[in-house]
Amino acid sequence: GLASVEGFGYALNYTSWLVDSQFFSGALAYNTGYGVLGVSLVSLSLPASPETTTMKPDGTGRSVSTGDMAIGVAYAKQLTDKLSAGATVRYVQSKLGEDTLSGVSINVNTLMYTGFRSLRVGMNMKNLGGEQEIVSQKSEMPLVFNLGSAMEVIGDLGEPVSLTAAFEGAYFTDRNQRWNLGGELWLRNIFAVRAGYKFKYDEETWSIGGGLRANFDGRKIQVDASYTNFGNLFDAPLRLSLSGAF
Repeated sequence: GLASVEGFGYALNYTSWLVDSQFFSGALAYNTGYGVLGVSLVSLSLPASPETTTMKPDGTGRSVSTGDMAIGVAYAKQLTDKLSAGATVRYVQSKLGEDTLSGVSINVNTLMYTGFRSLRVGMNMKNLGGEQEIVSQKSEMPLVFNLGSAMEVIGDLGEPVSLTAAFEGAYFTDRNQRWNLGGELWLRNIFAVRAGYKFKYDEETWSIGGGLRANFDGRKIQVDASYTNFGNLFDAPLRLSLSGAF
C-alpha cells in the first residue's frame, strides 16, 4: 500500500492498550520518483512495576521499567499497473530493567489487483531474521504470514457511497491460525463507519470505528478512532490516529 503515496504522506497513532500500557507510533513516506521511501517508529510504554527477587518475593522497594521499541525503514514500488511490492527493515528492542534485547526484523509484502472488479490480494511475511541467544538458549522472532483480500461490494472508492469488505488469515509459527473479517462504509468520501470481527482469539472479538476526511487545497487530512471489545478481563482498548498526504 505504501506504493500508492503520490507525494508525501504521514500517520500518527495512539493506542490506550491493556493494563495501563500505551502504544505510540508514527510513519512518514515520500515518493522519490523511483519508488516510495518510508520511515516508522513504534513504542510500547508500560507503567513501572515493583521489583521482586527470589530472596525478596514481596518486593525490594525499587521499581522496574519495561518497554519495547521498533524503528523501521521501508521501500515500496509500483511494479506494474496491478502489482506493487515492498520491504521493511526494522531494528527492534525490548527492555526489562537494566537488561535489553535487540535484533533486526525484515518484512516483505506484495499487493496485487486481480482484474475482477476491485478485488485485490495482499501478502505479508513478517519477522524474517536470524537466531539470537536469550539466556543461553537459541531463539528467533516468531514468523508471521498474512494473506488478505478486499473488494468494494457497493460503489467504488471516491464515489458518494462505497462499501469495502475485507478478509484476512494470519499464520504464526508460535500460535494457532487466526482470521479477521471487516467492512468499511464511506459516505460522500467524508465520513467512514467501520466494523470487524476476529476469530480464534483468546479475548478479542468485535470492533467498531469511524473516521473523518477533509481536503484543504490538495492537502488531505484524516482522523480515525476505533473501539475493540476485550471481554470481561480487560478494559477495551481505544485507538486514535491522524494521517494525511499532500
